[in-house]
Amino acid sequence: MISARFQIALPEETYMHDLSTDYPAAQFRLLSSLETEHETIELGEVIAEDPSRVSEAFANHPSIVEHKQLVQTDRRSMARYRTAERGIHAFLDEFPTPPEFPIVVESGSFEFSLTTTREAFERLQDGMDEAGLWYELLSITPAEDSEELLTTRQREALTAALRLGYFEVPRACNLVDVAETLDVDKSTASELLRRGQGRLVVWFLGGATGSHLNER
Repeated sequence: MISARFQIALPEETYMHDLSTDYPAAQFRLLSSLETEHETIELGEVIAEDPSRVSEAFANHPSIVEHKQLVQTDRRSMARYRTAERGIHAFLDEFPTPPEFPIVVESGSFEFSLTTTREAFERLQDGMDEAGLWYELLSITPAEDSEELLTTRQREALTAALRLGYFEVPRACNLVDVAETLDVDKSTASELLRRGQGRLVVWFLGGATGSHLNER
């Protein structure tokens, strides 16, 4: 499984595109959503210097059928609202896995996370590329235990290197020592360590591409 975070340009015909571009310094957070046959009911919040002003514009947008204020502070406003526009949801229907809340909207784009299979993730990227859609892959990490990221030989090589002191500063052994322990040549030991270390760094820090994750 893959856990990925995207930033995607909002369709221009959506009310969230209108509001987020009219108030580019504000952050809109979609916290939950329920679709019925004729409308969408959403719970969302606005974080801004003047949330009451942004909330008023939100409530008065032609696409908003009903807007009920729930919380209002100096920097934050939360409301439940109804809209006949499917907006983001019509777009997200194309995704193989539902995005995870909250969905964060700022200045004409929205950001969200999803967890899906590698195959579905690659199909999603291919589909967005074919559609000419602007997006940015902010991060991608395997939603797996670190043990499953390594091949058996990579794990053996890293374990041997750690035990021999290869990662100490200064090193207590050299690559030849690791190779002899594994009963392989020096270049093979180097390759096993390089790929194993690379996959662990990707898992720990994220931000890699699918090709990195598939590397063996």
